[in-house]
Amino acid sequence: MQTLNKSLVKNTFAHTWFIYPLSATVLALIWLFAFPAFHQPSAHQKINVFFATDIKSEEFTKSILAKYDKEKLRVITPSYAYPGTNAYYQKFQIAINTADVLVITKSTFEVYKQDYGTFFVPITSYVQEKIGLQEDQIIDGHGILLKKSDETNYLEQYMSFKEEDYYVVLSVTSANMGAAMKEDNAPYDNALTFVHYLLVGV
Repeated sequence: MQTLNKSLVKNTFAHTWFIYPLSATVLALIWLFAFPAFHQPSAHQKINVFFATDIKSEEFTKSILAKYDKEKLRVITPSYAYPGTNAYYQKFQIAINTADVLVITKSTFEVYKQDYGTFFVPITSYVQEKIGLQEDQIIDGHGILLKKSDETNYLEQYMSFKEEDYYVVLSVTSANMGAAMKEDNAPYDNALTFVHYLLVGV
């Protein structure tokens, strides 16, 4: 009986040996594809930001990310277009529908004066508290003063500003506004925290 069992095992292995390395290969492939997918940032861990400026360096985004809880915000994707250039209007029109946060000139902001609420999140007491704003930083209930035209700003080492006042606005299309948009979205407020860091400096 013992001889028969040994013979049976040898015979079975001789005909099915390829299953073992094949199984190991399949498991390895599943791990290779599933592990990165599992660790990809979610939509709430990404921030898209539009700047109405020319870019010098994106180092400041690394500095902001270094201040964050890595599980809250993992990716900042900035885009840039200098006001008055051919690309500006086109890029801004895309950004107003896709960005979480926009840094724009006073003149661009005022184009939307009759319709702020359609595009920009109102600066409510919730937003004011989350970002840490003073009353004099709030412009027309929908803008946040970033810099005045005659003032210097730490961001000038990273980008070139037009000689205008600059405001930060929050897009109503963003999924990262916390309870500013809806109560059940309260934990997802990375856009507001990003603006806080943007204002206080990196």
